[in-house]
Amino acid sequence: MAFLRQSSSGFAELQKEHSWRAERERFRWLSSNPAIAALEEDLLRPVAETLEPSSTLLEIGCGEAGNLAALRRLRFRGAYIGCDFSSDKAAFSSTAAQGTVVGDALRLPFRDQAVDVVLMRDVLHHVSDRAQALREMLRVARERVWLIEPNPLSPVIMGFALISRAERGMLDSAPGRLQRTIAAVSGGWTATSTWAEPENLSRLILHYQFGAPSLGFLPAVARALGRIRRLATSLPRALWAYQRIEFTRSK
Repeated sequence: MAFLRQSSSGFAELQKEHSWRAERERFRWLSSNPAIAALEEDLLRPVAETLEPSSTLLEIGCGEAGNLAALRRLRFRGAYIGCDFSSDKAAFSSTAAQGTVVGDALRLPFRDQAVDVVLMRDVLHHVSDRAQALREMLRVARERVWLIEPNPLSPVIMGFALISRAERGMLDSAPGRLQRTIAAVSGGWTATSTWAEPENLSRLILHYQFGAPSLGFLPAVARALGRIRRLATSLPRALWAYQRIEFTRSK
């Protein structure tokens, strides 16, 4: 990873320190703040639309199960399994999931084609071997894999990556670099990329740690942010905040 000038063990320790503890405040922010919850639903709606009532969804790097909360609001009623390297986060998310396991994204504790759909969001830049993590996701999925990764060409994402050492791997998720990694491992699968979230300013303004999250409960603020978001759709898509990649088995 070009921007991570440290050993694999140093990288692993940095990520463990950054991501080990369950962030209960973050979960409440993602699931209960009206403005942020709406952004979450918009980001995950294409995923929800591919899930059947009988689908089994495995999320790698499930964290506090904030993505599951959004998918439930979008009427996903299938089985959900969360997997995280942090036992603290796995325990927290187990209150919402049918099952959670502690596992390594590079060696998933599941057999081949164990689940219908696999989801990984905001996690790939935290693993030491991206290609291996992608191979593992494709190995355990029967039908579909969703990868959602921040786009470092977005000014807000780039700024966040430069400020936080643990998030600096986002700089290696530039679209071209990510697509080359995907092409190298996706034999037998078709990968389709779309852009999501034209602006990330709303998340910054309403951030639960260094923003003013209470503003997200004000209808006038929500309307103003919605107008900004609509205006931002005219920006080049290569500057949007998220890359959303859907893998389906090749016919």
